[in-house]
Amino acid sequence: LVVAILSREEIPDLSGYGLILAAGGGSLIIKIIDKNHLDSKSVRRAPVISFFPGIVHPFQLNAYLTRILSDIVLCNSTKDYLLHAKICSRLNVSPNALKFGCPWIEGNISRSGSSRKLHIIAEQDHVPKKECELFSFVDKIILLLKKFPNERFGLLPHPNGSRLKDFFKNTQYDNFEILNSGLDWTCVKSVLTVSSSIALEALSKGIPLQLIKDYDKAYNYAHFFRGSGLFKYLHEFDPNFQSEANKKWLLLNLVIPTDKSFSELSAQINMPLKDRILEHRVRIRTLITKFPEFFILRPMISLRHFISAIRVLSYAYK
Repeated sequence: LVVAILSREEIPDLSGYGLILAAGGGSLIIKIIDKNHLDSKSVRRAPVISFFPGIVHPFQLNAYLTRILSDIVLCNSTKDYLLHAKICSRLNVSPNALKFGCPWIEGNISRSGSSRKLHIIAEQDHVPKKECELFSFVDKIILLLKKFPNERFGLLPHPNGSRLKDFFKNTQYDNFEILNSGLDWTCVKSVLTVSSSIALEALSKGIPLQLIKDYDKAYNYAHFFRGSGLFKYLHEFDPNFQSEANKKWLLLNLVIPTDKSFSELSAQINMPLKDRILEHRVRIRTLITKFPEFFILRPMISLRHFISAIRVLSYAYK
């Protein structure tokens, strides 16, 4: 079995692949599906499995809609799975999702061991957003370093580019380091972050997690963690803290991939493929006529997000 894993704009000839894993934006997934059909006219088409490579913003209607065209959608959580099912029901199309779990989470680790001494500060992309808040954030981190000289801290830069890294690359603090080569979870004592997919990984591994409460939730993913009971201000940090997420929130928002997840996926892959593009020809018209229902389903969907969903979907029918 030859697998193509696509998360960038360059799409190769897909006729020789047995399975296609697609991540990325909605327009890219539509292009992958479209090219897969064109490249596979004389051979059996490879199943397209799409997934969400991180936390899904609840207003990203187009992220759910475009993935309906793929053969299988891997949902990160029970909440995502239920929302996907509601959207399929509103559009009167067959559901194609599996409650697979967060694909970036790898196994578990031992919760014991004296080597776990590093408090991770995981950076979120463009948060804090304002420059004055960024300076304030740096000052607060420095205060932590001074307040707890016997504790070790590590900055995990965001993979899309770091704004915090430049502030600390010439730091004189012996209890601080920048993690340029990834993260060894066996060394992690706790995780502090504004909001990040790494927070879910920490929870899955039983590592204490503090969500930093200091900044505006309107422009980050903190809404995802609302009701988790994990928010605290940075100055409230205690190096020996233990966190416990709200059980109801945890049940809805965190699913860890298991052997059962892979078994269910394998069974779905081996089923006959449908032509989901033909099945969903009326999708855009249905979406427009049922917009009031979508507004009730997800009341914070703005007109901008709705128009974006229509624009991305229309690519499939050019």
